[in-house]
Amino acid sequence: MNEAEFNAFIIKLKKELPEFVESLKVADQPGKYKLSPSGDVFENEHWGLANSTFATRILFTLNLIEKERENLVNYILSFKREDGFFVDPEIKKNNIFSRVKTAIKNLNPKYLSNQGNEMAETRQAFAALINLGYEVEPLTELDLTDQGITNYFKSQLWDNVWGASSQINHLLFFIKYSNLTEERKLNLSKLCLEEAINYKKIYFDKNQNNDLILIGGWMKLLMGLSLFNLTEKLLDNRIVDVCLQNLERKDACEHFNTVYVLSESLKISDYKRKESIEKILNTCSEWKKYYHENYSGFSFNSEKSIEFFYGARVTKGLNQPDLHGTAMFLWGFLIASKVIDSNQNNLFEPIL
Repeated sequence: MNEAEFNAFIIKLKKELPEFVESLKVADQPGKYKLSPSGDVFENEHWGLANSTFATRILFTLNLIEKERENLVNYILSFKREDGFFVDPEIKKNNIFSRVKTAIKNLNPKYLSNQGNEMAETRQAFAALINLGYEVEPLTELDLTDQGITNYFKSQLWDNVWGASSQINHLLFFIKYSNLTEERKLNLSKLCLEEAINYKKIYFDKNQNNDLILIGGWMKLLMGLSLFNLTEKLLDNRIVDVCLQNLERKDACEHFNTVYVLSESLKISDYKRKESIEKILNTCSEWKKYYHENYSGFSFNSEKSIEFFYGARVTKGLNQPDLHGTAMFLWGFLIASKVIDSNQNNLFEPIL
């Protein structure tokens, strides 16, 4: 895909994606969206927190959020607990088997907890509400002391660098949108950077995970640290080399992670700049295989919608697009458009 083809496809997406999002609205429940056209496992249940956050992200990026603002805010808020966390009850109820299975497989009872999922769901809800112009109430349950930050790093399951890094990403987000002073926020973010560098030396540099998980871990750490412009000390040339490999990427996250990491590297380094830009454009070209012309949306997986979310089965995995895949790939095209300095696409970057 060259730059002209890239821009033409963005124009196509801006025209067609709104139709896909509109088609997934649940008529009698304002602000609620189906995840896929006809393959959802849940229908009448109170569920779909993530679906509404994905719809928010897509509509915000396309500058079409105003009409749905109030409905989305109200539906997202319906998942808020008294402790300030946002939790989809159907996801929690239906992922228990996955949590038990993972705990047994890894001989680690920590996997029984749903806390990591709840951090992720709450972060998604916060970001969506901020993009919708709603003033969120900062979480008060987190220990944002120096020792609390150190303990949080220690408590993560670092054998899976993607999962552990995701939680650090969420932690940095909640520091950013806390009631702390700006000076205190910066100090805590720098402590997170120091801890991340230490854990990187143990788990990333030894590369005990496969390369795609490694890239995913880097992406999550960089995303969190980018909130405080602290990515430079974490990046090095080796991760660029890993991203430039011809790895078999099977879903939206694996594709997006590569584009994101390369784009962050290009902000601070000219290392393999030409190869990185070519890789980003070629990766975007591959994303066309995930686009369903008959529905005007992307699927998370090639030729089928996302089937599991936070360990719960959410769709039948039909050959259909879904909101998660569409949100991820649109985000990827937004990142790529900034890399090639394309000003004509007029996409708006949401808080994530």
